[in-house]
Amino acid sequence: MSDKIGFHEVTHSLKSKSLDLISIVREGLPTRRKHVESIRSRFSHVRIIVPSYAKSAATMMAMSADEILLERDAELGPIDHK
Repeated sequence: MSDKIGFHEVTHSLKSKSLDLISIVREGLPTRRKHVESIRSRFSHVRIIVPSYAKSAATMMAMSADEILLERDAELGPIDHK
């Protein structure tokens, strides 16, 4: 829950219609879906920057962006941890 509250607090006051988001989360939590819904409802263009890797829910969050920037050795996936 603190993740959701902190995310809202940081993005709430932004006035721009574009958002650059650096993904430094490794896997992510189910709450990432709520983050995506919030971001997509408020910003017309979203770019996610992945400096190392994004797995699971963090990959799904990256895939919701209009643009993804990956460092040379960065990676996405998988989205199923079973």
